[in-house]
Amino acid sequence: MMNNSMRVFIAVPVGNIPSVIRYIDELKREFSGEYFKWTVPSQLHFTLNFLGETGEEVMNRLPEKLASALSTVESGIVDITGPGYFGKKNLPSVLWLGTDNNQLLKELWIRVSKAVGEVIPGETDTRFSPHLTVARIKRINDTERFHEIVTNRKADRIHRLNIEKVILYKSDLRPEGPLYTPLNEFRLR
Repeated sequence: MMNNSMRVFIAVPVGNIPSVIRYIDELKREFSGEYFKWTVPSQLHFTLNFLGETGEEVMNRLPEKLASALSTVESGIVDITGPGYFGKKNLPSVLWLGTDNNQLLKELWIRVSKAVGEVIPGETDTRFSPHLTVARIKRINDTERFHEIVTNRKADRIHRLNIEKVILYKSDLRPEGPLYTPLNEFRLR
């Protein structure tokens, strides 16, 4: 039997925004000497739902459910803000950029979660923490300096992003990093 599954997620694309790229370049300079795997700017996004390996039956039904769930949502603005991290204080694992004005992202997350739950019963996210992953942290030599930089830059205002669409992506894992391919695009009003 052939396996026709693919690794997928649903997200708001951010992409190559010059002010965000400049900010990440500043972070790269500040964290030089640390072992981070930086996200390719063209692949920056706000994940709304990560489904992982998803079968053909779900993929045949999901786009229609997402289109219906998102059809009445109006486009809007979210502010991209300074960095934070996931992981333990002495062992951070992900460096991210945060957001303000999260109501639109939260509404999108709720609607996407509901649509996914209609196609995959019991599949619902219970927590949402909107962020842009900018680096995977492999190792930190100076955790005190890391926390100082993150704390000092937390309140930074980087960019006002106009959110106009949500995308269902296919994710292919490769040694040089993941490749995200848009499968379906859902325009907001």
